[in-house]
Amino acid sequence: MNKLHLAAAAMGFTAAGCAVAGPSVDPGLWEGTVTVQRQGNLSAGEKAQLEQMREHLSQVPPQYRAQLEQNLTAMAQNKPMLFHEKTCVTPAMIKEGLKPKVGKNCTYTMQPKAANSYSVDFTCREEGVESHGSGEMIFAPKSYQGNVHMVASGQGKSFTSDMSMEGRWLSADCGGVKPPGGYK
Repeated sequence: MNKLHLAAAAMGFTAAGCAVAGPSVDPGLWEGTVTVQRQGNLSAGEKAQLEQMREHLSQVPPQYRAQLEQNLTAMAQNKPMLFHEKTCVTPAMIKEGLKPKVGKNCTYTMQPKAANSYSVDFTCREEGVESHGSGEMIFAPKSYQGNVHMVASGQGKSFTSDMSMEGRWLSADCGGVKPPGGYK
């Protein structure tokens, strides 16, 4: 495991995370789930990193600690990991075209496939590891679903990861959930 793998998993093309100028989605509070299944055994170094992360769980805010613990255990056992997120999608974000959450060392291209679906290809380079992948997202005004397949290699290791995403609109009022950085 490395930061790149977690970043790619969390990149999770969520409602606020994956669109280009145009899917018709409703503004407001969205809830999304990303399921990640990694293929490939952990190296001894990756297992050591997992244990180091476990040692620091007490520093993680309580609302995230249980999910992180569950995902660390799932990763160690090569089982699916789950990520949940609530996102505030504003009219300004929709007008600008929602953009994928990708790391600073990532590039991506998105192409419309139909009025409500898009394909995406991406490449990321971080800490000597390169990953690339592709996926598809389908949007409706109050829901989305998609999938991404990723291959990563570098530093003498490689693995693949399959992600499935789904989300739903909860309400027009975002409550205390703020839009992603840079948006109002």
